[in-house]
Amino acid sequence: MKWAFLGLMLMLPILSFAQQPDITGTWHAPGEQGSGTVEIYYGADGKLYGKFVQATDPEQDKEIRQRLKEEGKSQLLILKDFKYSSKNTWTGGTVLSVSRGTRYDCKLRLKDANHLEVTGYVAFGLFSKSFTWYR
Repeated sequence: MKWAFLGLMLMLPILSFAQQPDITGTWHAPGEQGSGTVEIYYGADGKLYGKFVQATDPEQDKEIRQRLKEEGKSQLLILKDFKYSSKNTWTGGTVLSVSRGTRYDCKLRLKDANHLEVTGYVAFGLFSKSFTWYR
């Protein structure tokens, strides 16, 4: 009986990790001043990141790519440093407002398999704005 209990206790961290939903992949990301595509992936550090793929508007896409080239960057990180915290929620990261060039604290919440709520906030959540991304 003791061995069964010990085995169960050792398996709990593995079982809880296995229940984490998968939000990696390509997401359509509507925003205040345009929309685009973001690819979400796990980095080598186990944290979640999201990189810019393309803007929906060809002119905006061209501007963003030109800015990246001028800054000597190969990619634009929209989401950065997220960790899974609880049921369908990732916290501890930031989101980049491309139009403002500003990073905001952020929380991600998977509403269902194809809808991701992205909430950027300041002042400990006193002021926030949410967008729903979809696959």
